[in-house]
Amino acid sequence: MDLEEINKRQTLIEIFTEDLVFKQALRDDIFRKIPDLDGLVKKFLKRRARLSDVVLLGRFLEIVPVLKSALEGYSGVHVNLLRMEFIEPIEEICGHFENLQQLIATTLDFSTPGEIVIAPSFDEELQDLATRRAAVDKKIEKQYIAAQDDLEMDSKSLKLEKEQKTGYYFKVSRQKDAPLRKSKHFRVLETRKDGVRFTNDALLGLNKTRRELHEAYEARQVDIEAKLVETIASYMPILEDIKEYITVLDIVLGLAHVAHTAPIQYQRPTVLASDRAVMHVEAARHPMLEAQDGINFIPNNFHLDRTSQTFQLITGPNMGGKS
Repeated sequence: MDLEEINKRQTLIEIFTEDLVFKQALRDDIFRKIPDLDGLVKKFLKRRARLSDVVLLGRFLEIVPVLKSALEGYSGVHVNLLRMEFIEPIEEICGHFENLQQLIATTLDFSTPGEIVIAPSFDEELQDLATRRAAVDKKIEKQYIAAQDDLEMDSKSLKLEKEQKTGYYFKVSRQKDAPLRKSKHFRVLETRKDGVRFTNDALLGLNKTRRELHEAYEARQVDIEAKLVETIASYMPILEDIKEYITVLDIVLGLAHVAHTAPIQYQRPTVLASDRAVMHVEAARHPMLEAQDGINFIPNNFHLDRTSQTFQLITGPNMGGKS
């Protein structure tokens, strides 16, 4: 065992038991937002990541500088240790993520609510398909205005709606469908409780064109997504590095939380060099037993040293406190 490393770990835990606001801010405001980094790394290394995983990675990369800033807010007596163990390594790693963050920001498009796609501006072919699709959308809007004029309805009465399978269609309530029944320019798709859905030849043709453009966009997007995942996978060794620091910090925060929230707060032990050959503990308690309801654990003292007492035999019933 390395005495210096043990004392270093104990000091790190002490930082967060002495500054509870600092500990709680890190746990609640930052660590709860960090995704499953192990799972994320595995997906990219196995080339199974999707655009949703790229989004998760991008959000994590935004959290890292916030974590560094939060750690820099500590001004206690152990600030140098915290800087050496976490702040400086995280700061160095952050520098390697700048290109990756820029890649993710320029590749993804979040303009459509609830949908993540490759940004058209990222690829000439995608841009062309997106431009053509936008032109079709304008023609669909013109058909909607023409239908309002034909049926002498306003936008409150006549709706233009969209479904994944059928595409765009017109809808009017059953109470106001009299003009539709008199017109020969439209075709009823179905009558439902919420209204009558209908279309015309022009809208059907535009839906077909739009669907073909959408399928071509999706196919091109799949190719770019695969190349994007391949590129991001090359950054996984760096992500593994920062994952190690975050994992250690998470463990330290967890130990500090347990030490502080125990029924009787834990005390930091004085760890001696191995040549001292002494173990002396006063009022030792079992951490699992004392956490149970209805348990009144009796603390125990014990002393072992190489010169006078090297062995003790403890007897008693199960769950009686021998541990």
